[in-house]
Amino acid sequence: MQKQLWAERRDGGGRSLRRRLYRFDADGRVDTIEEEIGIANTLAWSPISRDLFGDSLKGGLYVYDFDADSGTVRKKRTFYDAPGYGIPDGSAIDVDGCLWNARFDGGAIFKITPKHSRPNRQTTGSAPNEL
Repeated sequence: MQKQLWAERRDGGGRSLRRRLYRFDADGRVDTIEEEIGIANTLAWSPISRDLFGDSLKGGLYVYDFDADSGTVRKKRTFYDAPGYGIPDGSAIDVDGCLWNARFDGGAIFKITPKHSRPNRQTTGSAPNEL
């Protein structure tokens, strides 16, 4: 696997979709991975070579096929969408490949299995958005 840093750059403020997601390689190369995103949250890599990210302004979780040797991604598609439960924020992937996703302004945490038809665990409550 290549040594890489992935980061978002904001070209506009507020709810602008003028942000980009970049990959910085150890050799100094910089590649644009995604353009016209809102806020790239939830960057995570699954054990089955998939790269996941959430766009908080668009409200969705997306997935790419990820080539670990080259660090490249392809075939972007929607991974999971949950309108009415806030927006995707921070996430983690567990040893079984399940994505645990916190929902900002939704009071929910989802555990989404790799088959992702729907979360198999949802915790809701009156948790604050900021701790």
